[in-house]
Formats: sequence, structure tokens, C-alpha cells
Amino acid sequence: MNETPFVIATPDQDIPPLLPSEVLGVLPVGMAEAGEDAPLDAYYDSNRKEYLVQNSGGRWLSLGDAGFRRILRSKGYSATLSDAERAQNETLSEVEREILRLQDTRDVKFCGPLAGRRSGFYDENGARFLVTESPRLIEPSDGDWPLISGILAGLLAGSGEGHGETQLEVIIGWLASAAQSLYSGKRQPGQALVLAGPAACGKSVLQNEIITPLLGGRSAKCALYVQGKTNFNGELFGAKHLMLEDEQSETRIKSRLALAAHIKQICVNAIQPCHAKHRPIINLSPFWRLTISVNDEPERLLIIPPLARDVEDKLILLRCHPFQWPRPVGSTAQWAAFTSALRGEFPAFLNHLLNHSIKNTMHSDRYGIKAWHHPELVRAIEELSPEAHLALIISRWFPESSTVWTGTADELRTRLFAFHETDRDARELLNWPNACGTYLARLQARPRSPLTVIQHRSAERREWEIRLGQT
Repeated sequence: MNETPFVIATPDQDIPPLLPSEVLGVLPVGMAEAGEDAPLDAYYDSNRKEYLVQNSGGRWLSLGDAGFRRILRSKGYSATLSDAERAQNETLSEVEREILRLQDTRDVKFCGPLAGRRSGFYDENGARFLVTESPRLIEPSDGDWPLISGILAGLLAGSGEGHGETQLEVIIGWLASAAQSLYSGKRQPGQALVLAGPAACGKSVLQNEIITPLLGGRSAKCALYVQGKTNFNGELFGAKHLMLEDEQSETRIKSRLALAAHIKQICVNAIQPCHAKHRPIINLSPFWRLTISVNDEPERLLIIPPLARDVEDKLILLRCHPFQWPRPVGSTAQWAAFTSALRGEFPAFLNHLLNHSIKNTMHSDRYGIKAWHHPELVRAIEELSPEAHLALIISRWFPESSTVWTGTADELRTRLFAFHETDRDARELLNWPNACGTYLARLQARPRSPLTVIQHRSAERREWEIRLGQT
């Protein structure tokens, strides 16, 4: 395994490629010396009031004042004034002068691993920060990858899957776009990859045993952050692969809408706000790819955000199937042998990805590969959409002996809130001012709906005519 920097200067700046064979002693773009005179390779964390020193193993340690003074003394710095220094009216010892130098010239606002970045000091986007670990990327080489091929084919093109060839083309294209962006240093956003299928069919194996190693070996569970349960996300910035798995996920519409907002942010934005506990927010540029695995039961598909216009191009939806593993994996020893053989194929598979060309019909200038949604998953998600939920709520509320109702979206919202059988569901669904009108507009545009919804607009007001059943 070779350590390789993924260097980013600024979001609009071209970045020279840094390949696995490149010597790590070269200072990359965006990386700078913190001071002209740097006899001790150390930094000062101005937020935590700690000193950062690299040990003999290449790891960065955070030290308080007393511990750092011991390090300085071990390096030959004197903690007391010599007779010559007193004669020159010097008031600070060598230790104290070095501490002041670090505080003045080697201060940083963030320290820690940063996805895709090589270990070292950066002054970028108005932020001074220290990356404490370099990424570890695979050296590509010629060869075959039958185990990986068997897993992908079985998972995405087996069990009579009518869209198997397209799904294989999409997963290879998505992986190739990610690998080519990572290894070339050319920033390219990537869609969130959704894998939906039965429990224990191999979704997590694709996430953990193939995607994570290909993206540098670091992954992070991001459920709390992307579903709006916490604003703290500092632990995500060291991982290139962000993972959301269905056992960690919630199906409430509030969580789904929060996920949609974070997908748009993670998949597109170059600058991300890093907010660790007890630390101020700092804007950084990590290399991220997001994958979501979900069981295909209707109640679990509710994890996936609604396929609104502003999020559907940022999602790839693939349907997964149980399959016969290429080698026995039933025992612990068999699984260990299988994963070892799988890792042996990574250099050849990576070489294929780095040289893969996405055909014109599937190519996207923005993402590398176009978004693709499995039709059956789209149909299932539409049936679970907020507008479909609203249609069911309206059907439960609809006045007896009536077949048509006319009024504004706000009037309908008030009626649903006031009816005891729909109050709770309606308040959770319509929890922002324009939600009711937005969902009614989607129902009007849907070819399959239990209601007929027609908008009537005048200069004074916009009314909705709602009829039970389709016309």
C-alpha cells in the first residue's frame, strides 16, 4: 500500500495529478511552510491551546504546555537563562522563545485527518490547518478480477434482472468516476449511490469490502448528521467513503427531507463546514463519496428521500439481488480467505477503473456518469412519496357524502389539522408553510393518483379542486 496525497488548492484551481508512485517529499499545491525558520516540526492549535508534534512513528501528538516543554528540553532547548543571555538582558529562555514562535507563525485552527489530503500544513480558503494522516491508496497494476466481477454481476445482474447490463454499466461508471477524480486530483462531484435489495444479499459487502478499500480504506457512518439528528460532523472529514445503512436510518418525512438536503450538499459542494464538538466551524474541502444501503421492503424504502426535481439527478438507484458467491464464505476461515483473495484483485480492478471510458449515452460532464434510477424502485418510492401520503390523508378526511372539495392549500391544511383522524399525520407531513400547496401540485402532475387534483388560479387567490378517484 502506497501513501498518496490528493491535493486540492481552491475549488476553481486546476490541480496537478499526484499518482501513487510520486515521492511524498514534494510540497503539493495548497500546502505551505508555516514559517521561514522552522527548526522544530511542531504546530500550535489555537482553539484547544495545545501543541502538535510528530513522533518517530510519523503520528501527530497533541500535547499540553507541560508535555510540550518536556519535548523541547529533550530536543536541546534550555528552560533557563544562561549567563550570556542574562548579560544581554534576555528575559525569555529558549523554550519560551520557541513557544512564542510557534504561537506566532505555526498556529492552526484545525488538525486531524482530511479525506484525500496528504499529511502536512495547509493555508487555504482563509483557513490554516494541519492534516495529520496521509491517505493510503492502492497501486494499480495489470491483471484480472474474477471475484469482483462475480460479485457485481450476481448482485446487480442476477435473478432475472431485466436491467442487469445497465446496472453493471452504471456501477462501473460510478466507481471509475470516483477513482479517476481521486487519483488525478481533478475535482468532480459524484452522486449518492443507493443499493436496495433483500437483507444479507451482499449490499454491505459491496460497500465495506470493495468501495471503501478502493477509496483509500477509510469509511464513516453518517446517519446522525445526514438525517438531521446532529449538527456535529467533524468525525466524517477523515473518511472518503460516507455510509448510510438502513439499520441506522429513520423513515419519517422530516429525516428524509434532511437527507435530501445533505445529499445535495455532500455530492455537489466543494467546500464543506466542519463542525467538531467544542470547536468552531471551519470550511474544508474533503474528497467524499456517499453510499446508502437499504432493504427493499416498502417501510425500509422510506429511508430514501423523495425524488424531487432538485435531488433526483444526485441519486443513483440500483436494485440488488441474492446470488451464489464465487467462492465459499460460510465459515470464518472461508470468509477470511475470500476477503484476502478479493483484496488481491484490487490493483487490477483499480487499473481497469482508471482506464475505463464511459460511453457517450451514459456520460455526464458534471458527474462522469449520468444518474440512473431502477424503474421498480422509482415506482415503489413514488407510492411512498409525501404527495402520496397527503393523498391518503385527504382520502381519510374527505367529507362523507361528498366527492369534490374546493379551497386554498392553507384552508385544506387547517381542515386536516382540525380533524382528529388526520391531525397527527398532517402536522408531521405539512410542517413547513408551503408544503400543502407543493404536494398538491405534484399530485396534479402525477398520472397515477387516488385523487384528481386541479388548480384554479385567479388574480385574488389560488384554489384547488380535489375529487375522489381519477377522471
